[in-house]
Amino acid sequence: MNRIVIVGAGAWGGTLANLLAVKNEVILLARDPDGTVMAGRRIKGIDISLKDSVLTQLVTDPSDNFRCDLLIVAVHCDEVTEAITDLARFRPQLLEAPILIATKGIDRSSGEIMSTVVSRSMGKVKSIGVVGGPNLAPEVAREVPTTASVAFTDLHLAQHVSTLFPAKIFRCYPSRDIVGIQVWSALKNVLAIASGMAISIFGESYHYGPAASILMRGAREIQQLSLLLGGESDTAFTSAGFGDLYATSASSVSRNHTAGRLLGQGMSGREVLHHMKQEKLGFPEGIITSYGLTHSMARSKLEMPTFSGINKVISGDLSARQLLDIWLARDLVTESKLTDWYVS
Repeated sequence: MNRIVIVGAGAWGGTLANLLAVKNEVILLARDPDGTVMAGRRIKGIDISLKDSVLTQLVTDPSDNFRCDLLIVAVHCDEVTEAITDLARFRPQLLEAPILIATKGIDRSSGEIMSTVVSRSMGKVKSIGVVGGPNLAPEVAREVPTTASVAFTDLHLAQHVSTLFPAKIFRCYPSRDIVGIQVWSALKNVLAIASGMAISIFGESYHYGPAASILMRGAREIQQLSLLLGGESDTAFTSAGFGDLYATSASSVSRNHTAGRLLGQGMSGREVLHHMKQEKLGFPEGIITSYGLTHSMARSKLEMPTFSGINKVISGDLSARQLLDIWLARDLVTESKLTDWYVS
């Protein structure tokens, strides 16, 4: 039996712990006992109990120097650097195992994808992989079947890690495209925000056309950035591509979808983060990713009008309705040409 350690005891970390406990020994590490599954063994925001076989500990209070076969990072994107730093200080032996990043996002200050953040935080390169797909914690926690993509540079390792998940609940497909999966997994959260904004403007019954139009323009921009950074084109048509984009943008339980509705009602990004924290509605990674994406766009010299506009709403510079009017006033281009959106 494989021993798997998960750092991050929030909704996603707790859900993964229960999922992987079907076939493995699982230890869930919390960085802070408050607001996590440490108290009462209930998964945060989902109201489902941890399985009895899942062990819980604090990162900073190691009871022994146990090792693991796989380390999973499942903290918010804003907390990844601190989580790796804590592990290096208190449980360095765990960093010797392959690392699977289950966090979806882009670093706020640097615009880097999470695998780069982890590598930089560790100071040396390890076996780092990622998992992404249409995986909503409230659904997965209730064992609603879904699929995911698991990527490592070593395809054999990706295949092995894929088998650790119970396939009838969480079917994983191995891949080598670490970059593409992360770009799609992170940026679809921002588009989910736009989908929520469309509901605020047009209502539940009449938002589908506007939302679909925004998602398709945004998807083209995701694909261009992914290819520019070294991702594979086929990843768009996987669980981590359009699969994740659809689930996050269409689901009413999506945190980013909820954030978009609030932005559409006139809140700023900071106000949304505060409100969702106070109301225990979860952490919308798309807002942080939008901040970080500005750095990625500047470095790549890639024009991404969909994402630039969403960022202006998040920053409070535009209302959702004003942004829509600006998008509709842009010059027409040939939709079939990827290069139409590049700038020199």
